[in-house]
Amino acid sequence: MNYQRTILTIYRRILKTHQQLPQDMASMGNAYARSEFKTMKKVKDEGFVVQFIKSWKEYVSTIEKQVAENNSPVGKRLSPRLRAAMDDEQKIKLGELKRHTKK
Repeated sequence: MNYQRTILTIYRRILKTHQQLPQDMASMGNAYARSEFKTMKKVKDEGFVVQFIKSWKEYVSTIEKQVAENNSPVGKRLSPRLRAAMDDEQKIKLGELKRHTKK
């Protein structure tokens, strides 16, 4: 099955939602999303693509809800299960994001 249209729709939704975040968060979120979605272009494993779509839909839904609530903190903690499922490159990117937010 071709998921290209679904992936592009989610990506656009993420970028649109990020516009409602503070500039530094939006910039960091856009860079991370761009990197992840660019990597997806090369993936052929349908199961991985389905999980990728599910995860990013969940992400953008969470951010949309939090932005709508105004006073809600943005984001959520990663579960140990999700951390364990990350590949080495994702763990490195997560570490970079964490360091960037601590500056």
